[in-house]
Amino acid sequence: GGYIGAWIQYILRAGLGLGGTLVVLLAWFLISLAITLDRSVLSLFNWIQPLILRIQDAWDEFQVERVAKDLLRKKESPEHLTQRADISQEIIAPREVQPIDLFPQTYHVESVALFVRGE
Repeated sequence: GGYIGAWIQYILRAGLGLGGTLVVLLAWFLISLAITLDRSVLSLFNWIQPLILRIQDAWDEFQVERVAKDLLRKKESPEHLTQRADISQEIIAPREVQPIDLFPQTYHVESVALFVRGE
């Protein structure tokens, strides 16, 4: 603080503006924190990726629950039920199955299947 801190802030703000001054002061803070804790700057942020993965997993679970609730709320008419019964009498066989990794940062794998009738 004091006169030296005010002078440094004045020079930075005059040369870089408010946004640039904040970026420089934040960078100085991170470097001083890394030196004080004897850690690299990157290792100070190791907690971010697991946090993001937990947030993504919670979001995926929320979406699955929401879709399940929506399906339970929808009531089908008897015509749909009889139509499904007729389809279930036909022979439906899988022809191809392809796993697709839509979320490479998780263990979740989607599958796409091609089914054909009457073979």
